[in-house]
Amino acid sequence: MINDIKDFKNVFFIGIAGVGMSAIAQYLAGIEKNVSGSDRYFKADEYNETKEKLEAEGIQCFVQNGEGITSATDLVVVSTAIEDTVAEVQKAKQLNIPILRRSEVLALIAAK
Repeated sequence: MINDIKDFKNVFFIGIAGVGMSAIAQYLAGIEKNVSGSDRYFKADEYNETKEKLEAEGIQCFVQNGEGITSATDLVVVSTAIEDTVAEVQKAKQLNIPILRRSEVLALIAAK
């Protein structure tokens, strides 16, 4: 269970290209979390400015197909725009990885 910002190290964002999601991802990377994520707008072999900026900050980005979530992932963050049918949500559930909404992660940050 994730009750504190110290309760996770390897976090994966589904929908990381969104303004709110990317800001939280960048903050967490700045406090030494291992951050990665995916977005439906990331396409293989296609330039994406947001992806380029995130990767320049050491945030690994993936197409939204589930490959970025591994057994090392200890938290998945989703926005309200992410449906339960998304492959990565299903993979996180199969691996029993906690899933928090963006607002819940913001609350953890604010409580720090």
